[in-house]
Amino acid sequence: MSTCPSETTIAGYATGRLEQSRVDLVTEHVDACASCFHLLTEVVRTTCESGDPNGAPPGHVLALADGVPRRIEEYHLLRRIGQGAMGQVFLAVDLRLDRPVAIKLLTRETREAARARFLVEARAVARLSHANVVTIHRVGELGQQPFLVYEFVRGRSLDQVAKPLPWPRAREVALALARGLAAAHRAGVLHRDIKPANVILGEDGVVKLLDFGLAKLGEVGARDYDEEPARDAPLAPTPSASLTQTGALMGTPLYMAPEAWLGEPASERMDLYSLGAVAYELCTGKPLHAGHTLDQVKQAAFADPVPLAQRVPGIDARFASAIDGCLARDPGARHASAEALCTSLERSSGRAPWARARRLAGRLSADRPAGGGQAPALRP
Repeated sequence: MSTCPSETTIAGYATGRLEQSRVDLVTEHVDACASCFHLLTEVVRTTCESGDPNGAPPGHVLALADGVPRRIEEYHLLRRIGQGAMGQVFLAVDLRLDRPVAIKLLTRETREAARARFLVEARAVARLSHANVVTIHRVGELGQQPFLVYEFVRGRSLDQVAKPLPWPRAREVALALARGLAAAHRAGVLHRDIKPANVILGEDGVVKLLDFGLAKLGEVGARDYDEEPARDAPLAPTPSASLTQTGALMGTPLYMAPEAWLGEPASERMDLYSLGAVAYELCTGKPLHAGHTLDQVKQAAFADPVPLAQRVPGIDARFASAIDGCLARDPGARHASAEALCTSLERSSGRAPWARARRLAGRLSADRPAGGGQAPALRP
């Protein structure tokens, strides 16, 4: 649909009166058009205020899974946009603040242990305030069913993006991701599940790291609440297949560091390895490791990867070296931190190194006179 639908079409869509042949086209358009989504919000609000006993108009646009309420406090759920092992994610309207949000709702059947991890996720994201990390608005509970309210980012996750990307664009994504990860590490948060499905490219070009469902908080020391997998089980057909094992494995097989397979404690350098594996895939179009079973992927993880420069002709050597520096089998041979990776990526792009820019900003603040006025020139 190249042009915006009429108000009559939007109203028919919201209330279920639109012919089915046009539903998918309008859905695709409304997802991508902020003004039409706002109009849809107004239709929903008007219908809700009209006295509907369910707090929602009928129709396909509001058809949710069985047992999921259409209204959670001030949030009006529109439709499901994602599903995982612990719960579901819905696109919703914040009727008080007139904005779209994403609501992650834990399933009622989930064990108490998973509820604890759900709360860890909320605390992890609440610690962070960074342009490259998704924002959490609130955490709540509906009866015995916890939910998280996140900002809704219009865009696509990296697993939905055609690959390979041109390497300059891949570098931009890697740098943004590294900055978000650096912010998480400074706050004492280990992500532990960086993969294409957990990175979203917004329509505005902003890269966001999301889904801290496996995060570990530095001083909290949360236990790992996970199931024991079958060791010879085949991988799911998508690179985003998840694997966890109590006290041993935590993450997604194709993006796990070698030491993670050995059950070593989570570390910042494990996150860096996963970030490097994602960037490697963006540049080459294929996952870093191949295999159809867990054992095959594990064996590949302990082999030296082919240097990125040999896989992508014409790639900037400094950028390729920065990504290779994430993927060393020995954790001690990787970048010392996410901030160090940011610096390497900045240098490869010819910009002022990120860490140096932060230091200069601090010196500007320190040199500024207490009473205002112009600060002295920076010393070399």
